[in-house]
Amino acid sequence: MPKIKSQNTKTIYRILLILVLAITCTSVYSQNKIENHEAIDTAYLSCEYLLEYSKNKNDILDKRRTIMTLDIGNKSSKFYSEDYQKKDSMYYSDVNYIPPMEIFANRSKYISKAPSYSIFKKIPESESLTYCSKLVTDYYRYLEKSKFEWQLTQEKDTILEYPCLKATCEFSGRKYIAWFTTEIPVSDGPWKFHGTPGLILSVADSEGHYSFQCVGIKQIKNKKKLIHIPERDYMDCKKRKFIQLENRCLQDAVKFINTTSEVTVTRISPQNKPSAFIYNPIEL
Repeated sequence: MPKIKSQNTKTIYRILLILVLAITCTSVYSQNKIENHEAIDTAYLSCEYLLEYSKNKNDILDKRRTIMTLDIGNKSSKFYSEDYQKKDSMYYSDVNYIPPMEIFANRSKYISKAPSYSIFKKIPESESLTYCSKLVTDYYRYLEKSKFEWQLTQEKDTILEYPCLKATCEFSGRKYIAWFTTEIPVSDGPWKFHGTPGLILSVADSEGHYSFQCVGIKQIKNKKKLIHIPERDYMDCKKRKFIQLENRCLQDAVKFINTTSEVTVTRISPQNKPSAFIYNPIEL
């Protein structure tokens, strides 16, 4: 564990939170206002996707795997990790009442290996989405107008007993192949994907670095509120700025902490040679 020097109680508190969540980040000046939303929709369909991705460019075969959820309503959808949101909500509640040392002692219950982001789309006008994520103790979000220029083909496949058609596109530096079904007439899919004439059940980039495979679909019988933006103190920023900060954090957390915060972290083993890890972001 890194050795840390501190000067006051406030700094110690922040250090403990950094240790709980592993990386930190600085503030971003507000550049576009995004309003908070209460539950403005009710989900009627819930889809689970297996996300497989190569986090390290120098070790593409080392795959990370996690389950992500897409909740679909009549007017909107939400893509997120249930495990991460559950643990983040627990942390968000406890941090206001539980002493820092106790939080640190029980840090495992707040840590999720799943991605921290949530993506909220307005289905009737699905080119508009809100991306929310957390970097250590700070919450960020940005508004994006994303458009996917899908090239439809006549190639067919079957996924979860649904007949699917193939579509291809390029987005943020990667080429993607997707399979969608018109039997679920929703122009939506995992992550930021949308725009096909039916629900996307499978999508992967051409290099095999990132893939989303639907592993379950269920109708929601009881009404499930689709809350677009949880109640957090978000910092609104531009997409490009957030991606820069996230890439720096995930590439070298210790270096980033030392250059962007009041906390000084010292590696137990000095880094005398270049790291074998090179972060491989989904958006290039």
